[in-house]
Amino acid sequence: MHRINSIEELAHHEASHAVVNYYFNHPVRRLDLTTYDENSPTVFEYIPIYGENRMFTKNDGKEYEYIANQSIIALMAGGLGGQLATGQFNTDGCINDLRKARELISYLLSKDNEIASENKMRSLFGQCLGEAKELIEQTPHIQKQISALASSLLEKKQLSGTEAINIINASTPEIVNRSKDAIPEVEIQERRMYSTENHYA
Repeated sequence: MHRINSIEELAHHEASHAVVNYYFNHPVRRLDLTTYDENSPTVFEYIPIYGENRMFTKNDGKEYEYIANQSIIALMAGGLGGQLATGQFNTDGCINDLRKARELISYLLSKDNEIASENKMRSLFGQCLGEAKELIEQTPHIQKQISALASSLLEKKQLSGTEAINIINASTPEIVNRSKDAIPEVEIQERRMYSTENHYA
């Protein structure tokens, strides 16, 4: 069960997903705390950009590998962001994220019908976790953005993707929020092929 101990932890958890996705120039749709309870479902809605029938698949080669790694990092960011609010890492609160990260790692590393080895999967998991920790724990402007977005989310309970991005930018106006290798937004718009169902981090 995806168990979050407080609404403050949840706000930081979901804000971290949003900030890191935005850092990588991945589209953000919505954040919503209105359904919060002790067994709250996840509430950061995003446009999936990996896996079968998504914007990018393994047929895109290195481009897919690059995007998939970013997505794994963004999935891991939630639990680390929740730790900013509580001082403790809540494993129960990010079970969903860890499961999705493992599924994506397995898909990324598997070739044809050959399943990826556990050692290779653990290696990539550790690499992505290290990069997520660097962003969340050692990057002051990312922490500032998460704090600002979490505070607004706690106050308003719902934020559109545009509202979230405006809050992120306003919190650190001196920072360019795109990573240097980010995919241009126009390319994302052109390649958008996601399904109409809701997808949650």
